[in-house]
Amino acid sequence: MKASKWIGYGAAALALAAIGTAQAAKIFPDDCPGMTLQQCVDSDNGGTGPFFITVKSGTYTNQTVIATTRPGSIVAESGLLARPEIVNSTWRWKALGASGASVRGFHFVNSTVDIRHDGTVNAGDTVGITIENNVFEMSSGISDVIRTGCNASSNGPGTVQIRVRNNQVSSSNTSALGGLVRVDCVGLTPSTANMDLAFTENRVQTESLDLAGLELQLARANQDIILAQNEFRGPRNVRFVSENGTFVTDYGNLRFYAFYNLFSDRLADGSLPSNGGQLIDSNLDDNGSTGAVLNDVTIYFNYNTFDGNWDLLNFADHTTASTGNNDLYLYNNIFTEVPSGDTFLLNSGLLTTIVVAGGGNIIGPGVTLGNYTLEADDQPGVDPMYVAAPARYALRPDSPAIDSGGNADLAFGFTQLALFGNPVPDFLAISHVDADGFRRVIDGDDSASAEADAGAYEWGDRFIAHETSDSNRINNYSNIYDSIMNADADASGFFSHIWSYEDTPGQPHDEAIGWWYRSSVGRWTLYNENSSINMPAGLVYSVFYPTGDRGGSGNNGFRGIQEVQVGATPAASLDTGLTQRNLAVFVRHVYKSGTSAAVRDPVNLEVYYDGTSWRIYHVDGSNLPANAAYMVYYQQPSQNVFLAYPGGDNAPMFLGSVLVKHPQVVFNCTTPVIQQVALRGLFGNGLGANPANQVLDVAFGAGLIGITNEDGSAIQPWNFLSGGTGFFVMVDPKQAFECQDRIYKDDFDH
Repeated sequence: MKASKWIGYGAAALALAAIGTAQAAKIFPDDCPGMTLQQCVDSDNGGTGPFFITVKSGTYTNQTVIATTRPGSIVAESGLLARPEIVNSTWRWKALGASGASVRGFHFVNSTVDIRHDGTVNAGDTVGITIENNVFEMSSGISDVIRTGCNASSNGPGTVQIRVRNNQVSSSNTSALGGLVRVDCVGLTPSTANMDLAFTENRVQTESLDLAGLELQLARANQDIILAQNEFRGPRNVRFVSENGTFVTDYGNLRFYAFYNLFSDRLADGSLPSNGGQLIDSNLDDNGSTGAVLNDVTIYFNYNTFDGNWDLLNFADHTTASTGNNDLYLYNNIFTEVPSGDTFLLNSGLLTTIVVAGGGNIIGPGVTLGNYTLEADDQPGVDPMYVAAPARYALRPDSPAIDSGGNADLAFGFTQLALFGNPVPDFLAISHVDADGFRRVIDGDDSASAEADAGAYEWGDRFIAHETSDSNRINNYSNIYDSIMNADADASGFFSHIWSYEDTPGQPHDEAIGWWYRSSVGRWTLYNENSSINMPAGLVYSVFYPTGDRGGSGNNGFRGIQEVQVGATPAASLDTGLTQRNLAVFVRHVYKSGTSAAVRDPVNLEVYYDGTSWRIYHVDGSNLPANAAYMVYYQQPSQNVFLAYPGGDNAPMFLGSVLVKHPQVVFNCTTPVIQQVALRGLFGNGLGANPANQVLDVAFGAGLIGITNEDGSAIQPWNFLSGGTGFFVMVDPKQAFECQDRIYKDDFDH
């Protein structure tokens, strides 16, 4: 056993001190012995002011919390690999006046959360509500699983900001009405008040036409709403609802922006509900009310994927013609009906002044867009070539959507977020990543010009967590079941062993691992370079698969992939051809069946910069084998790729391991890929100081990650004079949340 594994040494105090995290007022149940959660809330802060409760991991049943006169927050303990489970409970309290409220990090089973604002927000003030990083599973007929917004007595003229982020919400019951998630601010007055909603990175599924995934009840205040990087599945994705079915003359402006979302009426298993669906629907009936008109509405859909067999956008139920400025824009989306055959309509009803404009859309076979006029750069009747629709809407390598979205519209939507001359609050700014959380924009078609792809998903970089199991391992190798990687016989894979991931117990595997494409079965594999050692079950590897930008020199490009090969005789090191010093370089050995490069390399690799170029060599000093081939990935350091040097400010030593203190990996479950690098040529002199031929892994503990040697030996600290060993660390930005499950395990299509 690895006695040096710091995950079991109570590193919490060290981590908290290092990061400077404040202690919560109450920890449940430790600080509330014998109490219910309601009683713990009531006892916090004298029972009158704002409450703050941190909940430890465990299952808690019938723990309802009602605090209608107090603002507060209940959050899961940081660094947990298992969310606290809340069963058959109702949580309801307020953001009150200028005091905010939040819920973070739970697994709710047949439980609901209701947090809305009440009271007055003064001019210039902002109050926030946050609901993020939760899983909601509902089997009973309940709507409003998440409800947020404003109560009837909520007043401006300040701003209410609501963030609903990175939640998974699903219901298997078809009897509920309304919205699975409901956001309403109908009581927020006057029309000079503001409501900002950022609904991002959520996964929402319903199974009833009566129950919308997200119901937005429009307010009288000015509203800026952004939906970004979400996946909606089910017969009704989003419904707009007016106040009691009417519009009144004192409504403020509505600006609604939808970027990088999937809207699909298919369920998670790919099946189609029997009653079809309306992806974006409305109930904006004026009920004959005098002056009830829909004015000053801007709706903007950019880089979304729509797949359905009924209406895209339906405002047909509004019976009074509009007289104001109403604008609908459609840019760089994908519209399909899988399987094809039904007409896909855009129906703006009697919004007579609506402007329907756009371009760069891919419109699948059999799909029409009602009163939308095609632009020159639209592609009608074109199959976008999804990987495995309707289960997965990612693009195939030969998709016509790749690099078809341009960059001008992306900047128009995100750089300044100043659409139509109206600046959008910084609160609503989102990152340049797609619906899976992968970065945009890359050069997906190798044209030397990086452009965005149409639709919600960028063809490009991909992280998965591969777990070896009896179903995928044979002898010394383990098959990877990922349709995107396996579709590319020239794929490059960069990987690291993750010690203790989610519920997988940590175990050592002190063996060099290689990358091999089994053409006989069309699958990539991870294999032990020592063929006499079988691959055990229960190992987890973080695998990074970069796409596009192949074969570059690295001297001028931001990133690239290439392959280098040793000559006919063994060599002490191998020149990568990358001459730019300011690069992060990752290498892995690839076994190439049927070629001269069908050789093994059982020694671990390091990279170093020799003053002229980056080179590959064995950490034990032995020669690289003749004809061995190596995959090389490079990019300039960025927010997701950085250098950690043992004992440095961002990587303190602890029990022979290196703790990585970087914003992308603190207090979350990020699964990085690491590369050992000799720091000579970068800092000081000397080759690597880590013991020869060590296999590295990554461990979790106390909200931090640690880089360790598989055999338990201590990593040697970096020294300015002697140089020594450092580590390039690459993380997937989509995983940089508080212990989330948002990583795709590779068996999703198997």
